[in-house]
Amino acid sequence: MGGTTVNERPGPSRKGDTTGSRHRGFTTTSEEYGHDVYRKLVRDRDVEAFLGRTKTFDLENKQWSLPQASSFTEQLVTSAFKIIRTVLARLVQPTQIGVERDVRNVLKDNSRHPKNEHGYDFCPHLVVRASGPSFESPTPVPGNDSAATRPGLAYINIASFVTVKHESQVGNIKEVLKEMEFHSGEIFKSQPNRLYVRSILLTEKHARLVHFDRAGIQTTPPINIHQNPATLIRLILGISSTNERLLGLDDSVQWEIVDGQKGTGTLTTTDVNGTTKAYTIVELLPVLRDSIRGRGTTCWRVQDPDTSEVFVVKDSWRPEDRPAEYEFLEHAQNIPGVAHMISYEPGRCETTQFRCSTTVGQYYNRVATRIALKSYGRPISSFTNILQVLCAIRDAIAGHQRLLGDGIRILHRDISHNNILLGLDGAPDGDRGVLIDLEMAFRSTDANPRVKVDYTIGTRLFQSISVLDSYHPMGFHPDHDYLDELESFFYVLMYILLLFRPDGSPLPSNDEGPSIVWSWGADDPETADMNKRDFYEADYAHLTALRLIQETWHPACTTLFKEFRLFVIDIISDKTTILVGADKRADRNLLQPLLSRRDSHYAQLLEIFDKAIDAIKGTATTTSVRVSGATPAAAARSGVDEMAPGQPCSAKSPCPVLKDCSRPSPPSPEAHLSPGPTPVLNALPASTSTTPLHALSPPAPLRRSARLRKLHPHSNATKPPLCRTSTVAVAQDQPRRSSRTAKRPLDDATSTDIPPSKTRRTTSSTARTAAASQLKQDGLPAKRTRRTKA
Repeated sequence: MGGTTVNERPGPSRKGDTTGSRHRGFTTTSEEYGHDVYRKLVRDRDVEAFLGRTKTFDLENKQWSLPQASSFTEQLVTSAFKIIRTVLARLVQPTQIGVERDVRNVLKDNSRHPKNEHGYDFCPHLVVRASGPSFESPTPVPGNDSAATRPGLAYINIASFVTVKHESQVGNIKEVLKEMEFHSGEIFKSQPNRLYVRSILLTEKHARLVHFDRAGIQTTPPINIHQNPATLIRLILGISSTNERLLGLDDSVQWEIVDGQKGTGTLTTTDVNGTTKAYTIVELLPVLRDSIRGRGTTCWRVQDPDTSEVFVVKDSWRPEDRPAEYEFLEHAQNIPGVAHMISYEPGRCETTQFRCSTTVGQYYNRVATRIALKSYGRPISSFTNILQVLCAIRDAIAGHQRLLGDGIRILHRDISHNNILLGLDGAPDGDRGVLIDLEMAFRSTDANPRVKVDYTIGTRLFQSISVLDSYHPMGFHPDHDYLDELESFFYVLMYILLLFRPDGSPLPSNDEGPSIVWSWGADDPETADMNKRDFYEADYAHLTALRLIQETWHPACTTLFKEFRLFVIDIISDKTTILVGADKRADRNLLQPLLSRRDSHYAQLLEIFDKAIDAIKGTATTTSVRVSGATPAAAARSGVDEMAPGQPCSAKSPCPVLKDCSRPSPPSPEAHLSPGPTPVLNALPASTSTTPLHALSPPAPLRRSARLRKLHPHSNATKPPLCRTSTVAVAQDQPRRSSRTAKRPLDDATSTDIPPSKTRRTTSSTARTAAASQLKQDGLPAKRTRRTKA
């Protein structure tokens, strides 16, 4: 939960922005920066007057009252607390009613509780408690008598903090920054309008100002606090400022505070006419990230006070060298199956504005953007019946086809379960599922017609085999194309069929189905590549998946799975056939003969879904298939009681509350772009201008040869053969990785649907015998030799 690791390359942990390994995880400012950054906060004469009166500083010997030789952390923390308390009491003057700052010492309270899973205290030793338009008091936790929570203290009302260490403890600055990063990450999560967090690392001799933002970490060199007492005073005032903008908060988002709690909130942005307007915040929809550095996406559902229309406002930070999402959405206006943009604010601010000018070029600058979107339903994993989820995937595929149309030519490049929303109740055909999040998209132009596959972009679990293959630095990397994304839609379908029951309730995380799916999200791209290839060959995972779907889902879903899998096998086989032995030096798209069949591919796939949907409608199964209707084996495997048809998915269990710095569990990130239960608001009028479907060619018949072509190239391949491991790799709960692309899962992100399985996938001897028999019927070998690396 702590955020970016300070020694890894800059870039998103979920999505792959433009990054490189030449930058460190943190930058160091000039010597002057720490002295100058807060110089204007207080006049020199006021500082001199304070130093002349306070008992915490010996003016004659130029020495703060900090123990210089003590080995006890408590003495050092207590002395630092007295200094900070005195500075705030004499030099911080509230500018409005209800705005306060004071320092709290929670060292003793922390000592009564064990460290967290990262080995850090749950709260920093010294924290600056705040009240004002962006802060609220924490909800009391029953039975929690900690000193930190009795006066109402949590990350939701911490302006900043001071990490106190002995000089001997800060030899490895990276380790100290990791600890500070954890606490800063919690502040970002608890305060959704945070732009940056600044804190102080204080020893008996030196201080550093440490800055965290979406570009990473910046720190000043050590400042001698005894020789520069005025600088320490200004640093304390800076991290305790009553000016929320200076404190690192976005003041375009504000709340009325009633009895210490956030009441009515407003978000100011531009409306459809480009006029600045304050919208009422209906609900905060935070997309939780494990990483501070990255896109930092936060979503708000807002209501127009004049028309009562509901929109979703999305705040995020893009790398300055990437096109903004609103540029793609402008081209995609009024396309069914794709999110509809209402307005946008470009370039609200940049991380360079918060940092030392001498460090420019040592980190990847990010630009804050805000877009307002039409409000849709919840993410696809929140479905409640079979027809709903299949129609959603089907319409998202059709929307994806329209994005590729002439004049638009956009590749999404991050098809995943979190980027497909359910349509609103009663949505027309075409809008029953909606593609969102075009931040990683690519638009083909005459000047820049193609883009190479890149395993650092996208969500690991849903990446195509061609994209995963790009991990090999010496291999041939073809262009990223629409077939890669159709393959990603297959993984979305499998995510649904193997992780959920037909009524939308999740399966146990250690079940066979989730284990198969999580293996595709392995952090190592080579392992994910291997596991996916195995699923298309004569592998037990494929037969296990088939059995699980047959036991639990409607027969039409079994047929859909078989046909979609063969569709993907043909894609991979055709690509392999074309690329093996081809002249890789040719300056052209080698796959163009295959890609020229685009309309046929989409028509074929949409027909597969339409057949399944029609079959389910034909049996009048418009709600979920009951678990009790499955085979006895499936009922035993599910471990749940019989459920009524259409029963909604049960609420997810809240995150455990921390004793020391507790805060209410945030809304699920799955609420993204979804309308809430209250208030009842008018829906946006349907657009009168929609883009018609492109004419589709007659579908080409599926090749159903019992012999599956081998998907691995041999000695003349562009990459070495892959190893076959005996265990299934388990992916973490789809956050996009620190540069794990695992939406990685990469920057960014994080799925909270089901925790990853921590068990090894096993197959009983009975199951293996049955599988071997099935393989024999299909004309496939029951055993395969283990592949080894070249």
